[in-house]
Amino acid sequence: MCAQDNIYISIYLYNRLIWMLNALYNQLIYKIKKIDTAILHTHNQVSIQGIIHMKRLALIACLLALLTATLSACAPAATTAAGIGGSTAVSHTLSGITYRTFTAPSGKVRTATLRALNRMGIKLVSDSKEEDSKIRILTARTEERKIEIQIEPISANSTRMRVVAKSSPIFYDSATAEEIIQQTKKSLG
Repeated sequence: MCAQDNIYISIYLYNRLIWMLNALYNQLIYKIKKIDTAILHTHNQVSIQGIIHMKRLALIACLLALLTATLSACAPAATTAAGIGGSTAVSHTLSGITYRTFTAPSGKVRTATLRALNRMGIKLVSDSKEEDSKIRILTARTEERKIEIQIEPISANSTRMRVVAKSSPIFYDSATAEEIIQQTKKSLG
């Protein structure tokens, strides 16, 4: 097995770890919400709000400590991967932001993106243009995801698309972001 294979294995294991931590976080948040709902129905809401806030802060602190302790051993692998040419995969995993450049005008990419969101059952919340810029920002939402899509014309016939899908304030959902880009590509034909 060569060094490049080791890098790909390290990146794969790192991706799996992030996925598992995200799943754990979502399960814990779900359980906290169930407990909070039960407590709110039986106790004074004012005093319970402080407890709920403290529980969430403690959960986030524990997850950050776990993430730091677990990933400190992955730093050499990530650094090596960046040096060998795996920086795109690592950057994508760490940031959760997905990019794609299409050979199509920005208007067509916007229309294809709206069709993709509709096909995926994702509700468009806003569609606006940045001031003093040609960048169009689409904001969409599902029950558990907040999605921001930037459509930036690079030239008359090429457009860069940036998708960020957040499942919580800490975790990103790269799979959903990638699927939005793939469905947009499909809509473009």
